[in-house]
Amino acid sequence: MSDTQNTHDFPKSRHPSRRRFLLGAGATATAIGGGAYLLGGSAERWPDAVAPSSSESPSGAPKKPLTPVPEGRTLVVIDLNGGNDGLATLEPYGSGRLRSLRENMMHDPEDLVVLDDEMGLNPSLAGLHQQGLAVIEGVGLTDGGLSHFEMENRWAYGMTSSADDYSTGFLGRLCDELDVGAPLTGLAIGGSGYSRALLANKAVTAGLRNAEAGWYFRSEDAWYQQYRRSVLAMGNGSASETAGNSALTASARLGAAQAVEFADMLGGLVPDGDEAAEAAEQERRETYPGTELGQKLAATASLLRADAGLRVVQVSHGGFDTHDDQPGSHDYLMMELNDALVAFRNDLANTDLDRSTLIATTSEFGRRPRSSGSGTDHGNASVAMLAGPIVAGRHGESPSLTKLDNEDNLSPTVGMSDYYATLASWFGVDASNVLSGNATPIEGVIA
Repeated sequence: MSDTQNTHDFPKSRHPSRRRFLLGAGATATAIGGGAYLLGGSAERWPDAVAPSSSESPSGAPKKPLTPVPEGRTLVVIDLNGGNDGLATLEPYGSGRLRSLRENMMHDPEDLVVLDDEMGLNPSLAGLHQQGLAVIEGVGLTDGGLSHFEMENRWAYGMTSSADDYSTGFLGRLCDELDVGAPLTGLAIGGSGYSRALLANKAVTAGLRNAEAGWYFRSEDAWYQQYRRSVLAMGNGSASETAGNSALTASARLGAAQAVEFADMLGGLVPDGDEAAEAAEQERRETYPGTELGQKLAATASLLRADAGLRVVQVSHGGFDTHDDQPGSHDYLMMELNDALVAFRNDLANTDLDRSTLIATTSEFGRRPRSSGSGTDHGNASVAMLAGPIVAGRHGESPSLTKLDNEDNLSPTVGMSDYYATLASWFGVDASNVLSGNATPIEGVIA
């Protein structure tokens, strides 16, 4: 049985639309290679759907007209799953207060990438700093909790208030605004292959468990090559074979063919038998580190180079729940992030995609200022990082270390909603169309 899953909370129908079945068939075929989930996408609503109307904003007010989206712009979101410690990412190295709270966990000032007389970046982020990195300080939710599930949920759905109730994710709503009928508008890579953030109402979005999905379609092994030919033969049946088949069968055929095409896109769009192109693709892949994150971003670059309408990609990078052994493990996670993103940005620059690709990080929460042995417990405010066409340096406001809340946590100074509004503004999307409340983009961050 396929593990493709329709994740809209719509009631089931005995008569799904032709387009929905087509998309489901494509995801089903792709799922054979490591797991894929169809997250959203329908030209028509299911009867009695509970999702908000596409003609209204999350607040219920009429949506503002969409500003023309700058051609070719994309957003790549790196989710630092587990709760990234902002104080170990951007460290106030001169703070005696912080040193008294976590003396055994701070870097030597000479090891940091010093930004000014107050702050220094984690030493593992030197490469990204050299390329240009914007750091947003104090990002969080003023009414946020300390549960992974609760906060992952709020960040995924863009719940600026605990009273918000969405059936689509923030990135999914963004994809709905950007939807022009592309085969795929949003994609998640990694984790379980399922992303609540990319649940959409009408745009086609999907998830892959890993970057190597569909590898067998690209294998030179004779058995796999025969399998590829069989799937293509099924998908590209002759007119006489297709004639008389139901619309659903024809859609299933097309879905199978699209699965092979999508697998080829993941593999780097190398034409069969083109040895020079194969060598060039192999050389490109070798510029990335051999980490999971590196391979996910290599696959992302392949898809962006395909220029097939993909606008939003979410990539998971886990391990940030650093209750123990934080200094070494967090530095290593930052090194993985740095090395993979430096390679990714260099790759994009080689194909003139660096100026049209914004890279942003998210994390469900930060960590407490006070250490708990060799690690830190769940906190609140953290930092977010942006790379690409940005204004490098510090943005936002540092949370006070002398005015902690009643749970010994930092108080956010920049709301999640304003950070998300900044990402929406990259596409020219009005924040009120995708977020509740009065979200306002952070000024001076995007170049």
